[in-house]
Amino acid sequence: MSRRAVVWAVMCVSAAALGSSAFAATTVPKAKIISEGDAICTQFGKSALPIAAKLAASLKTPVANLLPKLMAGTPAGLKAAAPTLAKLATLQNTEVKQLEALGTPNQDVAVFKQVIADEMKSAAYTRAAVQAAARGDESAFIAAVGPKGADSLTPHGQKFGFRVCDIPSSS
Repeated sequence: MSRRAVVWAVMCVSAAALGSSAFAATTVPKAKIISEGDAICTQFGKSALPIAAKLAASLKTPVANLLPKLMAGTPAGLKAAAPTLAKLATLQNTEVKQLEALGTPNQDVAVFKQVIADEMKSAAYTRAAVQAAARGDESAFIAAVGPKGADSLTPHGQKFGFRVCDIPSSS
C-alpha cells in the first residue's frame, strides 16, 4: 500500500472514530435558546428605545407614531433621520448575529431557522430603509418599511416559543 493510501486510511478511520463527537453537529436545548434569545431581543429593545425616542422627540411625535411620521415626511426629513436609523440598523444586525450564534435547537429546527430568516429579512429591509433615507428617497423608504416590505413579514417566533423575539406587534 502506498504512503498516500496509508495516510488516507488513517484519516478515514480517525474521522469515523471521532464522528460521534468532534464532527457531529451539536444541538442546544430549545428552552436555552428561547431563554437566551428572548434576553437578546429584550436587550435590543432596551438599546433601541432611547435612540427611537430621541428621533421621535426631534420630529415632535410619540415613538409609536415614528414610522408613520417618517413615511409622511419629506426627503430632507428622511436625510436628517438617516444617521439615527443607521444606529438602529446596526443594533438590529447585532441582534441577528447573536441569535444565529445561539446554535441549533434540539427540536423545532425548521421553525427556528424560519425565525432567523425572518430576522435577517427584517434587517435587510431596515438597511434598505436607511439607504433610502440617506438619499431622501421617499418611495424607496416606504417600499422598505411598508406593506410590501418589512411590514409584510409573518413572524414565527411565537410558534417556536419565544416571548419577545420575532413576535407580532399586536401580541
